[in-house]
Amino acid sequence: MAYSSVLVVDDEPDNFDVIESLLSDRPYQLHYVSNGIDALESLDLFQPDVILLDVMMPGLDGIEVCARIKAMPDWHTVPIVIVTALTEKKDLARCMAAGADDFITKPINGIELRARVQSMLRIKQTYIDLEQQVQTRTAALQAKAERDRVLSIIATQICASFDFNEIVETTVQEVQQLFQCRAVAIWQLQSSIADHNSQVATVVAASQDPTMAPLLKDRDQIHLSRVRLQAYQLEQGDDATVHFQDLMTDCPEKFPRTAHCQQLAVPILQNDKLWGFLSVINCQSSEHWPTEEQEFLKQLSTQLAIALQQAQAYHQLQTELNERRQTEVRLRESEQRYINLANAVPVGIFRTDANHQCLYVNQRWSQITGYSTRAAMGMGWLDYIHPDDQVKFQDEWQRFVNEQRPFQLEYRLRSDCHEEPWVFGQVVAEYDAQDQVVGYVGTVTDISALKRAEAQILHNALHDLLTNLPNRSLLTERLELAINRSKRVSSYRYAVLFLDLDQFKVINDSLGHLIGDRLLVQMAQNLKSYLRFSDFLARVGGDEFVILLEDLESLDAAVRMAEGILSSFEKPIAIDDYEIVITASIGIVLGSADYDHPSDLLRDADIAMYRAKSSGRSTYKIFGAEMHHQAINRLTLETDLRKALTQEEFRVYYQPVINLAKGRLVGFEALARWHHATRGWISPAEFIPVAEETGVIQQLSRWILRQACQQLLHWQRSFPEFAPLKMSVNLSAQELRKPTMVSEILQTLDEVGLEPHYLTLEITESMLIEDINQTIELLTELKRHHIQISIDDFGTGYSSLSYLHRLPADYLKIDRSFVGQMEKGNRNFQVVSTIVALSNQLGLDVVAEGVETQQQLRWLEQLGCEFGQGYWFAKPLPPQEIENQFFTQGLSPGLVEEERRSVINQSLMSHDQPRSGPCPSSSV
Repeated sequence: MAYSSVLVVDDEPDNFDVIESLLSDRPYQLHYVSNGIDALESLDLFQPDVILLDVMMPGLDGIEVCARIKAMPDWHTVPIVIVTALTEKKDLARCMAAGADDFITKPINGIELRARVQSMLRIKQTYIDLEQQVQTRTAALQAKAERDRVLSIIATQICASFDFNEIVETTVQEVQQLFQCRAVAIWQLQSSIADHNSQVATVVAASQDPTMAPLLKDRDQIHLSRVRLQAYQLEQGDDATVHFQDLMTDCPEKFPRTAHCQQLAVPILQNDKLWGFLSVINCQSSEHWPTEEQEFLKQLSTQLAIALQQAQAYHQLQTELNERRQTEVRLRESEQRYINLANAVPVGIFRTDANHQCLYVNQRWSQITGYSTRAAMGMGWLDYIHPDDQVKFQDEWQRFVNEQRPFQLEYRLRSDCHEEPWVFGQVVAEYDAQDQVVGYVGTVTDISALKRAEAQILHNALHDLLTNLPNRSLLTERLELAINRSKRVSSYRYAVLFLDLDQFKVINDSLGHLIGDRLLVQMAQNLKSYLRFSDFLARVGGDEFVILLEDLESLDAAVRMAEGILSSFEKPIAIDDYEIVITASIGIVLGSADYDHPSDLLRDADIAMYRAKSSGRSTYKIFGAEMHHQAINRLTLETDLRKALTQEEFRVYYQPVINLAKGRLVGFEALARWHHATRGWISPAEFIPVAEETGVIQQLSRWILRQACQQLLHWQRSFPEFAPLKMSVNLSAQELRKPTMVSEILQTLDEVGLEPHYLTLEITESMLIEDINQTIELLTELKRHHIQISIDDFGTGYSSLSYLHRLPADYLKIDRSFVGQMEKGNRNFQVVSTIVALSNQLGLDVVAEGVETQQQLRWLEQLGCEFGQGYWFAKPLPPQEIENQFFTQGLSPGLVEEERRSVINQSLMSHDQPRSGPCPSSSV
């Protein structure tokens, strides 16, 4: 089995170990280097089929390495997959701009990794296959073009000369050069007086490989079997080809060094009789001659036959003046043969007088230009050349006349019957005896298909293949024009609208990519129909469109346009059996002379679009300077957040959970706290949403789970009198959707040594309804391993009683917003009372969050709430302060109410960390 070579470039060996384990069951040979320099130097050594490239590396980063590899002629086709934790679109755009073929986000998903690598290998193999096909087809076309060129040269020479010896010399030289064979010869048959069983063939013209010993010399002779020759003529006929040595009686003696050479011969006929042969000697072991080469030689022999007869006719005109009538007949016959020959070649042939007036065209010329032979007669060259190309034609013609250089030019023709064709034209001059130009002979080759292909390639390079809209490259050109115009013309107003479809991924995932693609095409058509003729619409991403509005009367017109587009989206779009209503978020940038680069316009429009999306979707936002500052701050926070784990800036704080009836400490909730190196304490409400969006939340959650389990195990062993203590840890939405979540949690518990029933996982009510059936299945699996489940922030979501009783939960946590504002008899009090009663009916315990006053505690006890946590008992504290205030200050596991509150109040007064607001429920 052939192994594919995979080069992994990462400064962290652990990442290579992960990749190696994920690809261990595949037929890949993995190689590892730890930096960009080694990666560039090891390409020739490892010969990678795929490169997995990290971005953040010392020295050369992954983007620079990618760009350098793609600039290498020998390695620009190797697929490069960026493996990175960067998920911002502009970071990924930098990777793709450097030439990356795909990317994988960290942490690495095994299924995605294997699929990406396999996909890249298939793409590379497809590219290799296509390249081989193109090379094969190109070689075939080039060979055909060379053969056509030789036919054209011979045909042109036949038209210009009646010297048969000159024609045959040209023929053997061109054929020998074309086939790169050992030798080419033209043989003329002669009668043998000495031997009645053989017939002599004499070399008339020959061309041989100068690097090898000559096989033939002028007037060289061979003997052909008369019997075999007659049988060949009777059986094979005019169109025959034959292995020449089969006819020779003295082949071994004549060519003792060419026993392995293969000779192919085609007949040259004179008045339907065998005059001689055109033979090709090729020193190859194979006896197979390609059909196209045989056909070419047949066409060439036809031209030689015509040239021969034409030469003889000309000779007779010079020597038999007394037989004028017979000579005229032969001349007409010769002209007809010339016409037949000219009509047989695959190029257009024309002839003019010295004043460029057309005298003759062949049938192919008429087919290419659309002009009949009658219409062409008397026309001048400029009469059928496209007006836009006439100046170019005349300039090239002057160089041809003045510099005696070959005339070769691509130009367009006028046409009476179809589109204006593109041709490649060549012209040679005809001279009389006094060396004066008497006319011109030329050829035209139809290259219209090639020009259409070039135009299509250019169109595809600047347009989106799905919607046929302009792509980012063409958009960039238009934006540059708008920027330059705004600097020149003060009254010029323009705006850029960045439009992103809301929830398009949901449509793709639920209805399939085919429906999604058709929806994009329909959206593109709808947008085009809504815009003005002068507006420019481009597709720049999967579900992203950019609109350039120019020549605006006022910048308010851009706002009206955005509002109109959003209104037009309210109408459902019918695709097959589906009626789809989709909304969009639009970012608007009002153009000004301050902009210098298109990327700045797109960046600001993108920022405004994301602000619109975060404001509730189906709306628009106009870019302002403060948005840019906020985006920079957000990027800085995201960067610092990624560093925080490795720099150990995170802390785990613990908030006690109290049994309200017994006044007993029963456990803790683990909460993330971030002490920034320069900013100090950062609120979870600020960094948790960023962690969730960037995916850092998963790594942070795993770290907190391990820390919390280790801490609880330490307290259980150090303070057994407080047993049993439990630990609550929040689950994020990303973890809940992770297929390996259960196994990872069980692995952590096993490595720490904590029994699963001491762990409670908290899931917010809003997370439950995203995929209720999958959530129930996942929670059931956790319960099967004795891990307890708590529904966090209960009352803030949209839980349905129809599935609430199906959830394998142990606790309901009343959201702090209800507890903090409850008063006797008010609505919040009734909500809390209802939740407690509902929990009792479902057999669940209730934990009240945010207990901050003695009155709240009394009401909760009256309502029968089992557990509580909040500032009335203790705020989240670091482990050492938990031990000082709950384990080592003489507190017994179960305190009387007065003693408990007295000690806790003292601890609250002594701790100087500022009280933070409510934390998001997904804050681990």
